[in-house]
Amino acid sequence: RLLALASFGKPLDVFIPVTLADGETLTDSCLRAEVTAGDARVPAGLLQLRLEGETGQQRIHLQSAVRIEEPALRITLALGCPLRLTREFNVLIDPPGGVEAAPPVPVPPPLAALPVAPAPVTTPASATRE
Repeated sequence: RLLALASFGKPLDVFIPVTLADGETLTDSCLRAEVTAGDARVPAGLLQLRLEGETGQQRIHLQSAVRIEEPALRITLALGCPLRLTREFNVLIDPPGGVEAAPPVPVPPPLAALPVAPAPVTTPASATRE
């Protein structure tokens, strides 16, 4: 699951967890990313991509050197040498200032329980036979 720490008007800062099979390795030189913000592609030279963490708990850290001025991004990530695995992520970034929570609505206190009289017991009328 991708974790985007970016907000509108700030550089991109994304973490993507990576799970490798036993014996597999991955290096920074085997990582490629393409970021599209709206209709414009962020130049590859303005993206920084690196592998972080220890084996078994690695993640890819993707950052941009430019501010993101679009609320919707498409990130295409390619991993592996010489075989490549490609994944595409669609990301919505937070608006400036983040999203403020609505103030809580006061809840009225519960009403005291009113005594309820039991309903009268009725018996069915006897059926008439002809």
